[in-house]
Amino acid sequence: MTALLVRELRLLVTSATGGVLGAVWALCVAALFLVDLTAFEQAEQRALALGDPALVALLDVNDLLLSSVLGNVVVLLLFFAPLLAMRLFADDPTTRDWLLHAAPSATTVGLGKLAAGVVIVAGLAGSTLALPALLAVFGQPAAGGTGPVVDVAQAVVATGTLAACGACFVAVACVAAAVFDVPLAAGLVAFLVLVAWWLLPSTVTLVGPDVARWLAWASPSSHLERGLRGVLDGGDVVWFVGTFVSAALATVLGLARGRR
Repeated sequence: MTALLVRELRLLVTSATGGVLGAVWALCVAALFLVDLTAFEQAEQRALALGDPALVALLDVNDLLLSSVLGNVVVLLLFFAPLLAMRLFADDPTTRDWLLHAAPSATTVGLGKLAAGVVIVAGLAGSTLALPALLAVFGQPAAGGTGPVVDVAQAVVATGTLAACGACFVAVACVAAAVFDVPLAAGLVAFLVLVAWWLLPSTVTLVGPDVARWLAWASPSSHLERGLRGVLDGGDVVWFVGTFVSAALATVLGLARGRR
């Protein structure tokens, strides 16, 4: 499986598609950061103009700026995960060749390719650490604030939460990519499933409160807020791990079905 992981990473990183996706990711993250930074500075100026100590006290770079940026970056992963899964499975002709010739096993193929996707997503999430690093070097505490600009521990936990959510997105998208042979169909189905999964909490007006509570718990959007604010919650960790393992198992089963 290690050889397969290295092969997939090499193909993804050195391909033109990988370069384009990396550039698009960097541009989008930079744009989101600049937009949120501008909004934060405007809010700071309004609070200073009003002279309201309560408003000034709310101006926290970690909670209002970085958490907001990472919350928007999560939405980017909704678009990147289907493309990545499509490239790993449906768009790679060697996937079916391996399955048809019974070597390596469906488990090795599925887990190897999924591991490559997780490494890529972790790298994308890790790249967002450049944002708090820039603020730590060039930023100043918000109005009335003292001490360091960025809480390093909070930034690390938030980035880890982003990576965990991205890994779950890729794992769920890989299920669709493992089932559908047509790349476009795999990518489209994966995207629609991820969007519907993300929007589950908004169905509260369509179903009863008890059902809505369970649907909200099943959605990743309900498990992000605490992590993006730097709070580690055991229930959220269990949810991310359970979701990833379940999707990984479904991916392997989907590939095994194609081998028959």
